[in-house]
Amino acid sequence: MPFFVNGLFMVQSTKAIDFKMDVDTHSCVSVIPLLGLIKRLPNPDMGAAMRDLFSLGCLLIIEGQTQRGFKACNTVFETLGPVGNTGYFEQLLQALPTQAAKFVSEIKPSESFAKLLRIPEQHQKAMLDSLAAKPLSSSAG
Repeated sequence: MPFFVNGLFMVQSTKAIDFKMDVDTHSCVSVIPLLGLIKRLPNPDMGAAMRDLFSLGCLLIIEGQTQRGFKACNTVFETLGPVGNTGYFEQLLQALPTQAAKFVSEIKPSESFAKLLRIPEQHQKAMLDSLAAKPLSSSAG
């Protein structure tokens, strides 16, 4: 059950997580209402920053940096104001561990942020070529 600590929504589980159960439970949660709240911000640049920050939070959770990911998402929620949105924000937080990839695709981060997350193709090819050129090390001793 989520709880509020020092201005942040937190999620703490006291039981083992049944991944299939969580996916089924949270599959209907969407960030579309969150996009609606972001669109109400007076400055379009601030809206893009909030989409990017929420995307970053989701990506951190996917990478296993759950606490940092929740902190990034909470910053978005604090900026938008929890008044009247607390229940929805709690649903998003509960769903984040299993739905983060879906949320990133729905929130649509800005193009410049998305480019930061991609390795240019020429660098990918160079990395693969350098890996292919290295002989496999033997662990026999």
